Amino acid sequence: MNSYTTARDSRGHIALTRFECRTALNVVVVLLMHMRIKREVRRVAPGFVGAAPVVLWKDRTVLSVTLWRTLESMYAMGEAQSHIRASRVPSKLGIRTTSGLFPYRGDWKNVLFEATVADIDPLHERTHDDAAAGASTSARKENAR
Repeated sequence: MNSYTTARDSRGHIALTRFECRTALNVVVVLLMHMRIKREVRRVAPGFVGAAPVVLWKDRTVLSVTLWRTLESMYAMGEAQSHIRASRVPSKLGIRTTSGLFPYRGDWKNVLFEATVADIDPLHERTHDDAAAGASTSARKENAR
């Protein structure tokens, strides 16, 4: 399996876009665009969970973190006219951008410690059965102490 097919996992994804700005005013412009785009993307992309900017003022850098339930839901962002227009602005202002996509790789305990635990993607709502299973596992662990 190549990296392209690996990234096409149907589970949740996080996109990280880095905006390296030349001035503090450019940082403010990126933040304003971020707020405007987020509202429209929420309307047109049903799998959009949320977005948050992280500002590194000293470095004049904005990291935009967006959460998606599926990779396919990210394509709906192409329907957001504000995103299409805003995507042209950084290069005009001399803002360097890079972006990466981070697919869900499993429960942190499985990934870091190879533990065997339920693998429930946190970008998806848990069903009542999932929540009950988690609660009963916690209760068993507590009783074992």
